[in-house]
Amino acid sequence: MSDYLPTRRATDAERLDATLHLTDALARGALSGEEYNDRIEDVNSAQSIDQITATLIDLPPLLPATTASEKRKRDELREWLREWQYWLGGSVLMVGIWGVQSLMDGSAIKFWPGLPIGIWALVLIACVFWPSEEHESS
Repeated sequence: MSDYLPTRRATDAERLDATLHLTDALARGALSGEEYNDRIEDVNSAQSIDQITATLIDLPPLLPATTASEKRKRDELREWLREWQYWLGGSVLMVGIWGVQSLMDGSAIKFWPGLPIGIWALVLIACVFWPSEEHESS
């Protein structure tokens, strides 16, 4: 018999949790900006939970959220990061379509994805400065 034990595939939720852990470590000074970026790339490309764990093993544990407000902020950050993942996926898709169009045309055509990608990014950045309806009522 083989000693090989397959590892469990990582989920998007686990990648997002690891991203939050890395962001916390950066904010607490445990990581430099360059190391943070490298580890974020590693987490996003990780296929197994072991690969994600390897990026976090030497970091201090997350501080527990002690108040409802801290929990809400963490949930908001998680949602905002998820929106950026959608932005990245949409950007890759639009640039891919542009690339195929350019190949079919025989030369690079006007880079039209820049406009929707830029507007989408501005909307996501603006979300940081405008409170959601949920917070206006509380």
